[in-house]
Amino acid sequence: MNKPFQRILTELSIGISLDIIFFLLILVELLSLTHWQSIYGLTVCRWTFISSACLQVCFLIYIKPSENDFKSNRTIGLILWFVACLWVVPELQQIYINNPLDYKQADMLPVIDIMCDRWLHFKDPYLVIPEIWKGVQPIYLPALWMPFILSKVFQFDPRWITIGMLLLSLLILSLQRMHPHRSIFLYAFIFIWFDFVLHVRKEVFIYSEEGVVYAYYILLIISVIYRKLAWIGILMACILMSRYVIVFLLIAFLLNLLLSKRTDPFIKIVRPMVQTSLGMLLISGAWKHIHLFFSLPNQYLSQMKTALWKYQNLWKDSIGLAGWLTRDQIRTMHYVLEGSLIVIGIVMILMRKKINQRIFFSFLKLTAVLFYFLLILPYPYLMNTSIWISIAIYAGWPMMNESPHSDTLFYSL
Repeated sequence: MNKPFQRILTELSIGISLDIIFFLLILVELLSLTHWQSIYGLTVCRWTFISSACLQVCFLIYIKPSENDFKSNRTIGLILWFVACLWVVPELQQIYINNPLDYKQADMLPVIDIMCDRWLHFKDPYLVIPEIWKGVQPIYLPALWMPFILSKVFQFDPRWITIGMLLLSLLILSLQRMHPHRSIFLYAFIFIWFDFVLHVRKEVFIYSEEGVVYAYYILLIISVIYRKLAWIGILMACILMSRYVIVFLLIAFLLNLLLSKRTDPFIKIVRPMVQTSLGMLLISGAWKHIHLFFSLPNQYLSQMKTALWKYQNLWKDSIGLAGWLTRDQIRTMHYVLEGSLIVIGIVMILMRKKINQRIFFSFLKLTAVLFYFLLILPYPYLMNTSIWISIAIYAGWPMMNESPHSDTLFYSL
């Protein structure tokens, strides 16, 4: 056997071995969020979830993907994406027919639907909605509800926006060139997750708008991998204008660029990010209600005192840490969460000279895991954000090999 061919086989075997390790770590996290909960119980799944997520962070920091010379392609990924659509869309169509929107079951999408209708009629979307619960205050940030305007314009069920954005982001993810085994591993995750939410956790798509957020994270990870600076800025703005999760990470990320004197990528990211954020705040009318968004954490903490009973079933049904804690400990946990996110940001700044794509994604993963694990209202559909981050990172992991063109996050730009 000649040496070049032997080297290729060695690198391929190493690459597949590392793939399997990474695959198994993500699989444990996925099963902890899905099928294992009914088999092993929430207590076991809390430990397996947090352990597998932390091991993924360590894996990303310390393990570099191996290089090999075998050609990759998009064919298998695109075929599997098409199969997923043929399976998921008809099932969801029947689920939507059998479960019409009803604010008495869950008010998120009905509130968003009214916000979109108001916006189209040049009314303030954030005024109290008297038709729901005799008066409910809309609290959604612009990037979370504005995509649903399309469903009002073309008069279709807004829940198709949720699944449509997720499937579109998965299509873009599948357009990456991947080895066949990686495409199969990737869609194993996706099929397991869809099987669970279609047959066990149907509320993810019946009542929730969170598919929009999953899509933002997937697209952000793709943009970072391909170093699309403008898209990084736009998608960071979308995430920030939908959930608060990455606010401290974002600050640390931008400070890293400034302290490293990389003003060109800083400007190329910040300009579209600011333009997108301000554009959404102005166009949506949210700028007039900024105080509302900043007051939400304290409102939730106040409800813990006056209406604790409302959340008992939620805590019993989630692998979030809140299920283990008393009412007084929950308030403390909120401050622990904020402190943890600040510490992650500080560590990221201190490590700025070592930051590459893998380490950046490890901080992103750790931020999401801690945020949702320590969240005082750990709705299961929120917890799923963590697994979609892992799936997107897994798809792009071979492209994070440190080379003269990728030894820092934005080296080549």
